[in-house]
Amino acid sequence: MVGDVQDGTPLSHFLNDSVDRFSATGHKGGFFQPHELTSLLQAAGFQGVTERHQHFTWKFPDITTLVWCCKHLFGMVKADDQHVEMELRRFFTMEITSNAAHPPWSLVYAVGTKPM
Repeated sequence: MVGDVQDGTPLSHFLNDSVDRFSATGHKGGFFQPHELTSLLQAAGFQGVTERHQHFTWKFPDITTLVWCCKHLFGMVKADDQHVEMELRRFFTMEITSNAAHPPWSLVYAVGTKPM
């Protein structure tokens, strides 16, 4: 199984824009195009390959916790919390209430088997 960010998604743009600008090391990710993982695995001899772009939602108790998590997970040391929140809102349509913050997320997964 292989899983990663798919090119052209809000997540890929967030990583290569916001995380790139606000982290100490930058971020210049090369992400998979739709069906690219399938082609690569098949070319490497894998059989029965399936690929799926899986959408899911992260669940946080509030926007403060979400911002803290993203700031530290992605090493956004050049941004204060307000800027991290602005960047998250710029790329993601989030469900935010007084007791929840749910940003959408997605990854592309491919699974296959390789004969021995």
